[in-house]
Amino acid sequence: MTPLGRTSRKLLLAVHVLSASLWIGGVASLLVGALLHRHPATSDGLVVIRTTLQWVDRLVIVPACLVSLFTGLLFALGTPWGWFKHDWLTFKWAATVAMIVYGIVALGPWVDTCAELARGHGLGALADERYASLSLRVDASSVGQLALLVTMILLSSFKPSRLTGLGSPAKAPVDDG
Repeated sequence: MTPLGRTSRKLLLAVHVLSASLWIGGVASLLVGALLHRHPATSDGLVVIRTTLQWVDRLVIVPACLVSLFTGLLFALGTPWGWFKHDWLTFKWAATVAMIVYGIVALGPWVDTCAELARGHGLGALADERYASLSLRVDASSVGQLALLVTMILLSSFKPSRLTGLGSPAKAPVDDG
């Protein structure tokens, strides 16, 4: 791929930061939902909360994490940062892919099942062992995902300079923005 010019890099960075922000906001919404679904006043309230969280997952988190992955791929191909030259980049790649796979395999289906149980049983879902177990998994997974996302943002901000030995020993590019 042809190296990205300054304007293209800045535009790509803006899209990357926006997608990461949306991803973090979506995960934070899941945590707010975790607090709200504990003591809903009505069955309809529980259904609204769980259905909203399901849509946040589908319409915010999923697209945001995929855009973040794609823009990261473009950065790796179009800038001197590469794929694995620095430990922090390697960590970000691994964490991003792991969170996306985990979301597809586990977290997304748990969010969907909680919403289905709430729609099917109303407040009775709160007494259902499966609902309780899945709710706890969603809550714990959201905390873990939020911690990973914050860690990734801190790594991107501070850019620790330790090389992995997998990339060329070229000097890291200067962050001009």
